Amino acid sequence: MKLAVLTHYITSYRISTFVALKRKVEHLTLLLSSDLSDPKLRDTGIDVRVLPSVLIPRKRRHPNGFVETYSVHVPYGVIGALRSIRPDAIHAHELGLRTLWATGYSAMSGTPMVIHADLSEETEKKWGGGRTMLRKAILARTDRVAVNGASGARYIEGLGYPSDRIDRLPFATDVEKFSSVRPLWRDDGVRRLLYVGRLIELKGLERFIEVLGRYLADRPQLRAELTLVGSGDRVPTIQAVPRPANLELRMPGAIPYEQLGTFYGQADTFVLPTLGDTWGLVVNESMSAGLPVLGSTLAQASLEMIRDGETGWLYDPRSDEQMSAAIGRFFDTPVPTLARMGEQARAVALEITPDRVAQSFVDSCEAALRARALLRQPASRVR
Repeated sequence: MKLAVLTHYITSYRISTFVALKRKVEHLTLLLSSDLSDPKLRDTGIDVRVLPSVLIPRKRRHPNGFVETYSVHVPYGVIGALRSIRPDAIHAHELGLRTLWATGYSAMSGTPMVIHADLSEETEKKWGGGRTMLRKAILARTDRVAVNGASGARYIEGLGYPSDRIDRLPFATDVEKFSSVRPLWRDDGVRRLLYVGRLIELKGLERFIEVLGRYLADRPQLRAELTLVGSGDRVPTIQAVPRPANLELRMPGAIPYEQLGTFYGQADTFVLPTLGDTWGLVVNESMSAGLPVLGSTLAQASLEMIRDGETGWLYDPRSDEQMSAAIGRFFDTPVPTLARMGEQARAVALEITPDRVAQSFVDSCEAALRARALLRQPASRVR
C-alpha cells in the first residue's frame, strides 16, 4: 500500500511511530504543512515533503480557564501533491483546511480517506458553529475516523458520524527508552513527585501546587519534593506560589530527552494536572519507567491508561477537593505498594508501542480500502 499522511509537523516523540509505519507499507509519504519537525526525521529515509502554507496565530480563552494558543494552517498545493504521489490511501491529521483539500482529492480520485481526529470532548468545548459545520462537511466525505480514546469517539459520534467506522489510534512513543528505568523507591520519609513538560497555563501547575501545599501544610509531619522539568512562560508565577516548609520545589529547566530516565528513576509518582490535553505522551513515558501517575481526567492518556488505584490516581483538576483526595491517596500508599503499582503501570504502557500504533494506521486504511472495493462491485442480481 502506498500511503500519504498529511499533518502539520512531526515531533521527536512521534518519529518512532512513523519509522514503524514505513516498515509496514510499500511507500510512505509525509505531507507536512510546516518545517518545524524534529531534524532527526530526515534521517529516517521517509519521503518527507513540506507543502507551502500560511500559519495564522490565534488565541482563545478556553472554558476550563486557560488561554489556548494555536495556529491555523492554511496549506496550498495539497491536491497537486497527492496527484503526484497517487497514494492508495490517505491518512489526514485533524479536521481543518488541509484535510478539506485532501477530501476533495479523495472524491475526485476515489482514494479512500482516513482522518485522525486528535481531540477530546474537553479540548473542543465552545468552538463556534462555523467550525462544527466545516467538520461535519469533512466527515461526510471520509471513509473512517481514528480517535485517541473514548472521549474523542463520543465527540465524533456527536457530529453524526457512524460509530462502526471509528477506530482507536492512541499516541505512542519509544517506550523502550524508559522501560529499563528502575525507580529507587526510597522509604526515607520524603515523597518525590515529578512533572515533565511545558510550564504553561494549560498544564494547571499553579493550582496543583496550591492544593499540594495546603495538603502538606495541614500535615507538617510529611515531607515532599516536587520537581518540574521543562520551560515555559509560567516559570515566574509557579515560583511565586506560596509553599509550606515541608514542600520543596525543584525546577532544573529543560533537560535533554536522553537524560529524562534519570529523573523518572528518582521519583515516586508522576503528576499531570493538565486542563485539557488530547492525549499526554508523558503518561506513556512515566508509566513505562515504572511510575504510578496522578493524572488529570482532562487528558485522554489518563483516562485510557490509568486504572484508578491500580496504576495511579485520577482526579478532575477543576476540583480542589478531588485533587486533594487523589494527593492524599498517593501519600497514604506504602512504598512497597507504590512499587507494585509502578510495575502494573509499566505493563500497561508497554502495550502501546510504536509498532502497534503503526499497525492501527494500516488497519484503518485497509478497512477503508476494503469498503471502497465492495462499493465498486456490481450489485448482485435478484432471481
